[in-house]
Amino acid sequence: MKKILLLLSLCALLTACNAQSDNTQVESETESESTTAKMIEKEIASKELLENLDARQALAMAIDKEFICDVILSNGAKATNNLIPKKLDQHYDEEFMKEITDDSNLSTPFGYHYDLTKAKEHWQKAKSELGFSNVKLTLLSYDSKGGKKIAEFLKESLEKNLEGLTLEITNLDFKKKNEASKTGNYDLELSGWAAEVPSAGNFIQLFKDFQNEEFQNQFKEKSWLKAEHSLLENIALIPLYNRGELYLQKPSISSINEMVFFPSPNFQTAKTDNKNKHIIIATDQDIISLNQSILSDPPSEMIAGAIYEGLTAINSKSQTVLAGAISYEKSDDDLSYHFKIRPEAKFSNGKTITANDYLFAFRRLANLRSAGKNSEVLINAHIKNAAAVIAGEKPVEELGVSVSAEGEFIIELDQPCDYLLRYFALPVFSPINAEFAEEKAHKYGSSPSNILANGAFILADWKKGESFRLEKNISYWNQANVEPNVIEFKIIKDANIALAQIENGKVDRTYLAGKTSKSEGAEISPKAVTYFIRVN
Repeated sequence: MKKILLLLSLCALLTACNAQSDNTQVESETESESTTAKMIEKEIASKELLENLDARQALAMAIDKEFICDVILSNGAKATNNLIPKKLDQHYDEEFMKEITDDSNLSTPFGYHYDLTKAKEHWQKAKSELGFSNVKLTLLSYDSKGGKKIAEFLKESLEKNLEGLTLEITNLDFKKKNEASKTGNYDLELSGWAAEVPSAGNFIQLFKDFQNEEFQNQFKEKSWLKAEHSLLENIALIPLYNRGELYLQKPSISSINEMVFFPSPNFQTAKTDNKNKHIIIATDQDIISLNQSILSDPPSEMIAGAIYEGLTAINSKSQTVLAGAISYEKSDDDLSYHFKIRPEAKFSNGKTITANDYLFAFRRLANLRSAGKNSEVLINAHIKNAAAVIAGEKPVEELGVSVSAEGEFIIELDQPCDYLLRYFALPVFSPINAEFAEEKAHKYGSSPSNILANGAFILADWKKGESFRLEKNISYWNQANVEPNVIEFKIIKDANIALAQIENGKVDRTYLAGKTSKSEGAEISPKAVTYFIRVN
């Protein structure tokens, strides 16, 4: 009997122990499930996500760039994994080719390709490291047709490919987007850069403030390819594509200089068999402003290049030649330039151009209120004291530009600038008559009557949203070598309608996009322009 009672007691004890064990296990499982639930529900800040390399790699590898170029744009754009557009090397001059090939012997390929499998692996790793399931990023983009389409594609593909990601888009017009970009209140920005000169450093300087010790050392040493490697390795940006322009033109039109570098194309060299020397071009974009101090969009830069001329110009062979200056001398240390202004150069109102007009234009560029972001061109040209003057630390009179007693325009540099003469061919450096600009005030550059040209053409008419027309500038010093009398631009947003216009003989040249990109006789004008996503 005692044995039976002892056995029953032992069984009861074991049952109690098992029950306690089961309860502990249930509690443990419940606690584990609660912890998992908390992790699953966790949403992290965008900044925390973008500081994670795996997350940035996932973003870079989850974007099908070929689809953007071939399907969305279909206008001659080419996918790229680099910031510096090396695929255009056959169009660069000898100095640029030397720069991008002699920098270093980089044996390791860099730049992230589209690879969805690896993108998802990096994303899961980021999720595990940061312990999150949901995150929201903001994308700042253009409100243009192409910009909106690309932004929507990025949203659709990134949200589909990277589980838990939400992408909010803000589309703004060119001017407002540039202003929003300066605030830094975004996570990702769809952006682009058009090379002003054939210099690899012209691309790298966009990221001069990137906080990475290795990059900063490479930037100071002007080791541009190594600097690019650091940017791409750390994913400071995600390169998307190099711009290309597809066009179709009649055989009666020739010699339009399809320049790789902006402003492009150069119409001064154009030839036409038309009896009236009148060329009609279909475009899908209007100009914004022809105030050369604030030029920011490609269409405006293109027309500015036709109506304004600086100290130098780019000829039909893409060579730098003297234009507004008839000669120059430079010091042995390459820090001082004396330009003799061409005596026959005049504004379109007949006024002779002097060194004082260049002095006014350069000083105007140093004023952030009148030039904004374009003030940086003075720094890029290494004009003496440019950074300090722009920052308001020194008066504009201390900017390294002056006029000699002999009427020469003098430029002093902080350091030698190999591309200086080519840089001065940009319309942003063209002369401005102070009396005219001050009289027009904020209206300067906004309409034909508020523009004073000094280039091969004048802007004779501008119906915003409809058309604009160039006419030969009879006051231009070299007008005898300008063949077209009129170049008229019709704004036609639909590429199919634009193509029909050239087929019907109503235009001489048109852009191509979408289905029209497959048109027989289509030609491509490659551009030293890279579009990318800036990671903030």
